[in-house]
Amino acid sequence: MRSARQAINEANPNLLASAIQSVRLGDGLGLIPRRVRGAVASNVLVLPEDAKAEVVLRAFVTAGTVSGHFSPSFDPDGVPATTTAGVNPAGNICFLSTDAVTEAEVVYVAVDEAGQPISLN
Repeated sequence: MRSARQAINEANPNLLASAIQSVRLGDGLGLIPRRVRGAVASNVLVLPEDAKAEVVLRAFVTAGTVSGHFSPSFDPDGVPATTTAGVNPAGNICFLSTDAVTEAEVVYVAVDEAGQPISLN
């Protein structure tokens, strides 16, 4: 018997739809980290409403008092320390005010309004 992985890799049109459905490909694709680069205002990089952050994987500050790589902050209240990037309760990326970040590039895992990983279905 052919596994779902084999069916997807073979890309047989007769088997592909059911194989994709059985492995919940939409949920899997939603877990792919997202990259955003943008302006930071009042220490917050605002993300789109349909792709708020669950966790920061990598942050690079391109403009501010301190620039360069910032470490992810895992504080549940979203309060980052110096040279770290965290997620505030609204799901946006936040930085410490004394770092005076004005532009950043961040890689993060997105969630939907219910706090579930983004899916494509």
